[in-house]
Amino acid sequence: MLQQIVVVTAVCFIAILCTESVWTYPLLLSARNHQPGRCTLVPGIDHGSEDIQVLPNGLAFISSGLGAQVHGGIFLFDFWKPKRGVRALELTGDIDKSTFSPHGISIWTDTNRNLVYLYVVNHVGREKDTVEKFRLDEKRRTLYHMKTFHDDPTFIHLNNLAVVAEDSFYFTNYFKSDLTLEYKRGLPLGNVGFYDGAKGRILLTELCFPNGIAASPDGRNKITVEKFRLDEKRRTLYHVKTFHDDPTFIQHVYLAISLEKRVNIYTRSSDNTLKLTQVFRLTTSADGLVLQVDEVYHNDGRQFSGATTAVRYRRLMLVGSVYTNLLLCQDHHA
Repeated sequence: MLQQIVVVTAVCFIAILCTESVWTYPLLLSARNHQPGRCTLVPGIDHGSEDIQVLPNGLAFISSGLGAQVHGGIFLFDFWKPKRGVRALELTGDIDKSTFSPHGISIWTDTNRNLVYLYVVNHVGREKDTVEKFRLDEKRRTLYHMKTFHDDPTFIHLNNLAVVAEDSFYFTNYFKSDLTLEYKRGLPLGNVGFYDGAKGRILLTELCFPNGIAASPDGRNKITVEKFRLDEKRRTLYHVKTFHDDPTFIQHVYLAISLEKRVNIYTRSSDNTLKLTQVFRLTTSADGLVLQVDEVYHNDGRQFSGATTAVRYRRLMLVGSVYTNLLLCQDHHA
């Protein structure tokens, strides 16, 4: 996942990963490292923190182990007790832990019964993606597996999902058949779909590697990001799309990044390259219009490399990565 958009209220965050980055396009971005406050790595996660979702009480779920030679897992982080670090949640019920490879995650809370459900995109095999439904037992630190959503023809190559009701969610298919080819060439073969609890349907098509997706608290506004490259100028464009329940109404924001040379030596990624990390804050209106884009974190990869997601709670910000660590920053922005 190149970015993950986490919370769409008045403000949301995007973390962007680049494989070949030196300086950024001056229209929106700075060219120097900066951070919103003191930033430190959170111990206990060494195989990625690809997606993060936060409950209103400050508990954050973190998916880990995507593409790693280890069993994937879900971790818990408490924003009210950040010094405790992360805790691994035990997976119970009818779930094969040996093939569990979590990617995007989303939370649904049943307020009437005070139950918390976690939905997880699971890459069971090379050609099989499922969505797993778990119920949280916070006291026992377990996730009880309740259901698997699978074999729907709209589940092609899932990346992320945004749950808007129990067993109903929006999802992204980030590629069609050849991940490397479609990603590098920016081929518009991805899509966004909706699963209503019984079957899925495709809403948006011809997208270039659509990645994270999120919904506003009322479920009305959705936001996703696609990526494509302008080869003639070696620039990558990150295209932020916001859409309502009627996906024909779409708002657009473009983030341009100049790519000039490959950076080696230091690495915290799987392919021996240093990866630029940037986190953007998008300020949106009540109807989902993007009003302002601010870069709140920029690092050349030496502190933190390969970011995919960022969330903010109580003036603290967590930044996740594909394959390696988890970063915690004090965020003094208003």
